[in-house]
Amino acid sequence: MSVGDRNIAIIEYVYRELLGALETDQEIILVDRSLNDRQIWNYIRFKNGDLTEEQYKELREKYSALSKELIDFLVVTYADPLTSLKRDYNSSLALEERSFLNADNINEYNRSLKELEDLLKESVKDLILLDTSSISISDVSVEAASQIMPVMRKQYIKSFKQKYNIE
Repeated sequence: MSVGDRNIAIIEYVYRELLGALETDQEIILVDRSLNDRQIWNYIRFKNGDLTEEQYKELREKYSALSKELIDFLVVTYADPLTSLKRDYNSSLALEERSFLNADNINEYNRSLKELEDLLKESVKDLILLDTSSISISDVSVEAASQIMPVMRKQYIKSFKQKYNIE
């Protein structure tokens, strides 16, 4: 499968998975590594010359449109390369160097995340970027939840007011 075809297939797969999750009528659906993570990797591929500008723009527009349709808020966690690599080594109890997870790729991901921050803000209703470099791994979920809860509260209040026609 060509790179372009693979990217289109990923869009379609993630879209179907998100629609399926939404059809379950759950209040909260958490998704790891979804559409907007793909945005970042496609941006890196574009900067490296692996995607033409036309291909990149087409993919970016598709991901953004689907994100607006399906995602209420986005939490993107990131960490400096040393912290990321230590966490990976600790979680897998391995010390060998990874072919993909390395300091250069982590730095490039973090740079691209910052460069795409405005695009991500436009693609979802709310965006939280969470630098976890100085947070223990066991506290990352607590910190993420503490930042998510005010956003959820605001959305629930808005939904309640709309449902009962309150101004």
